[in-house]
Amino acid sequence: LAQCSAFIVPAEQAAPLHVAVLAHSPGYPDVIGLPILHGRGFRTQDGEAGNETAVVTREFAAKFSPHRPVLGTRFRFYDNRTKAGGPWITVIGVSEKMVQSGEEAVEPPLVFIPLRQDPMRIASLLVRSAVDPAALAPLVRAAVQSIEPDLPLFDALTLREAMQRRRW
Repeated sequence: LAQCSAFIVPAEQAAPLHVAVLAHSPGYPDVIGLPILHGRGFRTQDGEAGNETAVVTREFAAKFSPHRPVLGTRFRFYDNRTKAGGPWITVIGVSEKMVQSGEEAVEPPLVFIPLRQDPMRIASLLVRSAVDPAALAPLVRAAVQSIEPDLPLFDALTLREAMQRRRW
């Protein structure tokens, strides 16, 4: 899970739209309880070169494609500095609204992309569990380090703690 903001350029529209971007692996919507309303979520092959995809929120769909269904439409990220556009990305799903921070009066529309499509240097690992999160942290750390011993894993927090820290 990683996030940033970007401008996108729709295939049939000249004016860029400012969006928030969240990169994640398949299964993330299930972990946080975010329903996919139309289409589908990410599969393992999504995000490979030539298979660039996105899941967008209803708010994105309303702004980006107000007069027709958004599934199957394409857009690309636009670098305002270099005036260059990235690869064309196909919308494969529409999700319910997700509040990113709750700090802005009006948050930009949200676009989800596969983590494979845009690997970030800093990411978060989310784990959904019925047991006490404090008891689970050492087990998660051990599982991650069994896969990649040099991967640093720090700031094991509950989602509530992470949001409180962010607002502080």
